[in-house]
Amino acid sequence: MLIIISPSKSIDSSVVRTDIPYTIPHFITKSQVLVNKIKTLGTNELSKLMNTSTKLSQQTYDRFQFWNKNHTLSNSKQAILCFKGDVYTGLDATSFNIDDLNYSQEHLIILSGLYGILRPLDLIQPYRLEIATKLSIKNSLLSGKTGI
Repeated sequence: MLIIISPSKSIDSSVVRTDIPYTIPHFITKSQVLVNKIKTLGTNELSKLMNTSTKLSQQTYDRFQFWNKNHTLSNSKQAILCFKGDVYTGLDATSFNIDDLNYSQEHLIILSGLYGILRPLDLIQPYRLEIATKLSIKNSLLSGKTGI
């Protein structure tokens, strides 16, 4: 069985668990291409692109400015523990033991506008980028929508 879920707009990057394993997202290099493009946008452009408030656009801008391709436990967190929407609250991954985490790693996929396909233990950094956001990336392997 394979379960596919969407990411959440709410992200909690506090309290990284170093006692559980982690993996690196498969499409991290393609994520860097998107981040490089987004880093060229100002807060007003982000606000228009993502249809967000000035405050949320500033937070998004700041997050992308600090985003780094080198994901480590000092700047990232396991995806299943980072997202905080309703699905993740119901999933209650913070109560998972190592066997539960390993099972989820094999049977759960998280779709992401920035990272493409995530496994639960993939390290991610705080971001906001919905899958349907249209972002033009010319002369690269990515073009059109942000879905990788």
